[in-house]
Amino acid sequence: MLWVLATVSIPGALILVWVELFGTGLLTHVWPLVLGAGCFQGIYFFGLTMGYRSGDLSVVYPVTRAIPVLFIGIFDLAQRQSPSTLGWAGLLLVTLGCIAISYPGRREGHVERERSRVSFWLDSKVGWAILAAAGTVGYTIFDKTAAEVLLRENVGGLLPALHYGLWERVIS
Repeated sequence: MLWVLATVSIPGALILVWVELFGTGLLTHVWPLVLGAGCFQGIYFFGLTMGYRSGDLSVVYPVTRAIPVLFIGIFDLAQRQSPSTLGWAGLLLVTLGCIAISYPGRREGHVERERSRVSFWLDSKVGWAILAAAGTVGYTIFDKTAAEVLLRENVGGLLPALHYGLWERVIS
């Protein structure tokens, strides 16, 4: 994973520095957003990597994807953009489905089938998945805010989005 990030980040950083110095750089008030998003994306990558080292993909990934679904709905609610009742039902069903498929007690012949429910959820793989989920929530909120700022400033479009996204990857 580190080699993949380095392969993208090093050439990307050189291109980005060139664009910042000699081209159209990011807006000054977008920099805190890209820094925040990059840090949270780094948290996501770290949590996911550690989760995969300590547990199975079939547990770590569903938990990592289930938690942000509800938290993004809660964030939207705080922004006075609440999902509809049907939307909340969908968010809840996706979350419950992801958590249900990650629990090994439901799979035939799984070694951990006899473990108690509490000890399963207190395992380190679930903790790492929760950290990765927190990273997802964080970078999603920063990205959404940055997209709104870029659109409001009339600099939306493919090139500013690529510029922002590459900086986010380099920072992460």
